Amino acid sequence: MPRDVIADLVSGDLGTLPGKLERTPEGRIVISADGIEKETEELKQSPGLSIPDGGAKVALPLFTASVDAGSTVFAAFGMPGAFLVSPPLEAGNIRVVKLLPEGRILFGQAFSYETLGEGRSAVMRGGSVLSAKVAVAEGDVLLLGIRDGGAFDLDGVADGRIIDPAFALQTMSSPTPPAPTPVPGEGAGGGGCAAGVIPSLSALFLLLPAALLLPGRRK
Repeated sequence: MPRDVIADLVSGDLGTLPGKLERTPEGRIVISADGIEKETEELKQSPGLSIPDGGAKVALPLFTASVDAGSTVFAAFGMPGAFLVSPPLEAGNIRVVKLLPEGRILFGQAFSYETLGEGRSAVMRGGSVLSAKVAVAEGDVLLLGIRDGGAFDLDGVADGRIIDPAFALQTMSSPTPPAPTPVPGEGAGGGGCAAGVIPSLSALFLLLPAALLLPGRRK
Protein backbone atom coordinates (compact mmCIF):
# COMPACT_ATOMS: atom_id res chain seq x y z
CA MET A 1 0.00 0.00 0.00
CA PRO A 2 1.43 3.43 -0.86
CA ARG A 3 2.84 5.22 2.18
CA ASP A 4 0.83 8.38 1.54
CA VAL A 5 -2.41 6.38 1.48
CA ILE A 6 -1.50 4.62 4.74
CA ALA A 7 -0.70 7.89 6.47
CA ASP A 8 -3.89 9.58 5.29
CA LEU A 9 -6.10 6.66 6.29
CA VAL A 10 -4.65 6.34 9.78
CA SER A 11 -4.63 10.07 10.47
CA GLY A 12 -8.07 10.65 9.02
CA ASP A 13 -6.78 13.19 6.52
CA LEU A 14 -8.88 11.51 3.82
CA GLY A 15 -11.99 12.28 5.87
CA THR A 16 -12.96 8.61 5.80
CA LEU A 17 -12.42 6.59 8.97
CA PRO A 18 -10.68 8.79 11.56
CA GLY A 19 -10.19 6.96 14.84
CA LYS A 20 -11.24 3.57 13.46
CA LEU A 21 -7.92 2.29 12.12
CA GLU A 22 -4.65 1.35 13.76
CA ARG A 23 -1.29 -0.09 12.78
CA THR A 24 -0.30 -3.51 14.18
CA PRO A 25 3.25 -4.27 15.37
CA GLU A 26 3.69 -6.21 12.10
CA GLY A 27 2.93 -3.02 10.14
CA ARG A 28 -0.56 -3.98 8.94
CA ILE A 29 -3.37 -1.44 8.94
CA VAL A 30 -6.52 -2.87 10.54
CA ILE A 31 -9.76 -1.71 12.10
CA SER A 32 -9.00 -1.01 15.74
CA ALA A 33 -10.15 -3.36 18.50
CA ASP A 34 -12.33 -0.64 19.96
CA GLY A 35 -13.79 0.06 16.53
CA ILE A 36 -14.69 -3.60 16.01
CA GLU A 37 -16.33 -3.84 19.43
CA LYS A 38 -18.40 -0.72 18.81
CA GLU A 39 -19.54 -1.87 15.38
CA THR A 40 -20.35 -5.34 16.74
CA GLU A 41 -22.53 -3.92 19.49
CA GLU A 42 -24.42 -1.90 16.89
CA LEU A 43 -24.84 -4.98 14.69
CA LYS A 44 -26.38 -6.92 17.57
CA GLN A 45 -29.46 -4.77 17.09
CA SER A 46 -29.88 -5.96 13.49
CA PRO A 47 -32.95 -8.16 12.90
CA GLY A 48 -32.12 -11.75 11.96
CA LEU A 49 -28.47 -11.47 12.98
CA SER A 50 -27.45 -13.29 16.16
CA ILE A 51 -23.95 -12.53 17.45
CA PRO A 52 -22.78 -14.54 20.46
CA ASP A 53 -21.16 -12.81 23.39
CA GLY A 54 -17.45 -13.57 23.30
CA GLY A 55 -17.63 -14.80 19.70
CA ALA A 56 -14.55 -14.57 17.52
CA LYS A 57 -13.91 -11.27 15.73
CA VAL A 58 -11.00 -10.84 13.34
CA ALA A 59 -9.61 -7.63 11.85
CA LEU A 60 -8.72 -8.21 8.20
CA PRO A 61 -5.70 -6.24 6.99
CA LEU A 62 -6.72 -3.15 5.06
CA PHE A 63 -5.54 -3.10 1.48
CA THR A 64 -5.70 -0.80 -1.49
CA ALA A 65 -5.11 -2.05 -5.02
CA SER A 66 -5.02 -0.68 -8.54
CA VAL A 67 -7.59 -2.34 -10.82
CA ASP A 68 -9.34 -1.66 -14.11
CA ALA A 69 -11.79 1.17 -13.46
CA GLY A 70 -15.23 -0.16 -12.61
CA SER A 71 -14.14 -3.81 -12.50
CA THR A 72 -15.10 -6.41 -9.90
CA VAL A 73 -12.31 -8.30 -8.16
CA PHE A 74 -12.10 -10.83 -5.36
CA ALA A 75 -9.87 -10.38 -2.34
CA ALA A 76 -8.81 -13.70 -0.78
CA PHE A 77 -7.69 -14.00 2.85
CA GLY A 78 -6.29 -17.07 4.54
CA MET A 79 -8.81 -18.50 7.02
CA PRO A 80 -8.12 -16.81 10.36
CA GLY A 81 -7.12 -19.16 13.14
CA ALA A 82 -9.77 -17.65 15.42
CA PHE A 83 -12.43 -19.47 13.39
CA LEU A 84 -10.64 -22.83 13.58
CA VAL A 85 -11.86 -23.50 17.10
CA SER A 86 -13.00 -26.89 18.40
CA PRO A 87 -15.43 -27.52 16.88
CA PRO A 88 -14.61 -25.16 13.96
CA LEU A 89 -17.22 -22.70 12.75
CA GLU A 90 -19.52 -23.53 9.86
CA ALA A 91 -19.05 -21.42 6.73
CA GLY A 92 -22.54 -19.95 7.12
CA ASN A 93 -21.68 -18.53 10.54
CA ILE A 94 -18.83 -16.30 9.34
CA ARG A 95 -19.93 -12.83 8.30
CA VAL A 96 -17.80 -10.00 6.96
CA VAL A 97 -18.43 -6.34 7.77
CA LYS A 98 -17.14 -3.45 5.64
CA LEU A 99 -16.67 -0.05 7.26
CA LEU A 100 -17.76 3.02 5.35
CA PRO A 101 -17.48 6.73 6.19
CA GLU A 102 -21.18 6.82 7.09
CA GLY A 103 -21.40 3.50 8.90
CA ARG A 104 -21.04 -0.16 8.00
CA ILE A 105 -22.36 -2.67 5.50
CA LEU A 106 -22.57 -6.46 5.71
CA PHE A 107 -21.32 -8.58 2.87
CA GLY A 108 -23.95 -11.01 1.70
CA GLN A 109 -23.03 -14.69 1.62
CA ALA A 110 -22.41 -16.94 -1.36
CA PHE A 111 -22.49 -20.73 -1.14
CA SER A 112 -22.01 -21.52 -4.84
CA TYR A 113 -20.17 -20.10 -7.85
CA GLU A 114 -23.49 -18.95 -9.27
CA THR A 115 -24.01 -16.52 -6.39
CA LEU A 116 -20.48 -15.12 -6.21
CA GLY A 117 -20.24 -11.45 -7.09
CA GLU A 118 -19.99 -7.91 -5.80
CA GLY A 119 -20.86 -7.57 -2.13
CA ARG A 120 -20.68 -11.31 -1.43
CA SER A 121 -18.36 -13.25 0.84
CA ALA A 122 -17.63 -16.95 0.47
CA VAL A 123 -15.41 -19.64 1.93
CA MET A 124 -13.46 -21.60 -0.67
CA ARG A 125 -11.60 -24.88 -0.40
CA GLY A 126 -9.53 -25.78 -3.41
CA GLY A 127 -11.80 -25.07 -6.37
CA SER A 128 -15.07 -25.36 -4.43
CA VAL A 129 -17.29 -22.85 -2.66
CA LEU A 130 -18.34 -24.28 0.70
CA SER A 131 -22.01 -24.64 1.55
CA ALA A 132 -23.37 -23.08 4.74
CA LYS A 133 -23.18 -26.15 6.97
CA VAL A 134 -19.62 -27.22 6.11
CA ALA A 135 -17.08 -26.63 8.90
CA VAL A 136 -14.12 -24.47 7.92
CA ALA A 137 -10.61 -25.88 8.06
CA GLU A 138 -7.02 -24.74 7.88
CA GLY A 139 -6.15 -23.83 4.31
CA ASP A 140 -9.62 -22.52 3.45
CA VAL A 141 -9.87 -19.04 1.92
CA LEU A 142 -12.25 -16.23 2.80
CA LEU A 143 -13.23 -14.50 -0.44
CA LEU A 144 -14.70 -10.98 -0.77
CA GLY A 145 -16.20 -9.60 -3.99
CA ILE A 146 -15.65 -5.85 -4.44
CA ARG A 147 -16.45 -3.62 -7.42
CA ASP A 148 -14.41 -0.48 -8.01
CA GLY A 149 -16.79 2.40 -7.33
CA GLY A 150 -19.45 0.09 -5.89
CA ALA A 151 -21.09 0.04 -2.47
CA PHE A 152 -18.20 -1.97 -0.99
CA ASP A 153 -15.40 0.27 -2.27
CA LEU A 154 -14.52 2.77 0.46
CA ASP A 155 -14.28 5.85 -1.77
CA GLY A 156 -17.29 4.86 -3.90
CA VAL A 157 -15.60 6.15 -7.05
CA ALA A 158 -14.74 4.06 -10.14
CA ASP A 159 -11.21 5.44 -10.21
CA GLY A 160 -9.21 2.24 -10.61
CA ARG A 161 -8.42 1.96 -6.90
CA ILE A 162 -10.14 -0.26 -4.34
CA ILE A 163 -9.81 0.39 -0.62
CA ASP A 164 -11.09 -2.25 1.76
CA PRO A 165 -11.26 -1.92 5.56
CA ALA A 166 -13.21 -4.91 6.89
CA PHE A 167 -13.51 -7.40 9.72
CA ALA A 168 -15.03 -10.86 10.07
CA LEU A 169 -17.06 -12.13 12.99
CA GLN A 170 -18.78 -15.22 14.30
CA THR A 171 -22.57 -15.34 14.15
CA MET A 172 -25.26 -17.83 15.06
CA SER A 173 -27.75 -16.66 12.44
CA SER A 174 -29.02 -18.61 9.48
CA PRO A 175 -27.62 -17.40 6.14
CA THR A 176 -29.66 -14.50 4.80
CA PRO A 177 -30.23 -13.32 1.22
CA PRO A 178 -27.40 -10.91 0.27
CA ALA A 179 -29.12 -7.57 -0.10
CA PRO A 180 -26.88 -5.51 2.21
CA THR A 181 -27.97 -2.09 3.38
CA PRO A 182 -25.63 0.45 5.00
CA VAL A 183 -26.30 0.96 8.70
CA PRO A 184 -25.63 4.41 10.13
CA GLY A 185 -22.82 4.32 12.65
CA GLU A 186 -20.67 6.64 14.71
CA GLY A 187 -16.89 6.93 14.84
CA ALA A 188 -15.12 4.56 17.22
CA GLY A 189 -13.16 5.58 20.27
CA GLY A 190 -9.49 5.44 21.11
CA GLY A 191 -6.94 2.73 21.73
CA GLY A 192 -6.84 -0.40 23.83
CA CYS A 193 -7.49 -4.05 23.11
CA ALA A 194 -10.88 -5.64 23.59
CA ALA A 195 -11.21 -9.32 24.48
CA GLY A 196 -12.01 -11.56 21.54
CA VAL A 197 -10.61 -9.25 18.85
CA ILE A 198 -7.75 -11.07 17.15
CA PRO A 199 -5.72 -9.43 14.34
CA SER A 200 -5.39 -11.89 11.47
CA LEU A 201 -1.72 -12.85 11.47
CA SER A 202 -2.09 -15.41 8.68
CA ALA A 203 -4.09 -13.22 6.32
CA LEU A 204 -3.07 -13.13 2.69
CA PHE A 205 -4.93 -11.30 -0.03
CA LEU A 206 -4.94 -11.98 -3.74
CA LEU A 207 -6.84 -9.92 -6.26
CA LEU A 208 -8.60 -12.13 -8.76
CA PRO A 209 -10.51 -10.48 -11.62
CA ALA A 210 -14.10 -11.72 -11.72
CA ALA A 211 -13.76 -12.61 -15.40
CA LEU A 212 -11.02 -15.09 -14.52
CA LEU A 213 -12.77 -16.63 -11.54
CA LEU A 214 -16.33 -17.12 -12.67
CA PRO A 215 -16.30 -18.82 -16.11
CA GLY A 216 -14.75 -22.07 -14.85
CA ARG A 217 -17.51 -22.75 -12.38
CA ARG A 218 -17.53 -25.96 -10.44
CA LYS A 219 -20.08 -27.57 -8.21
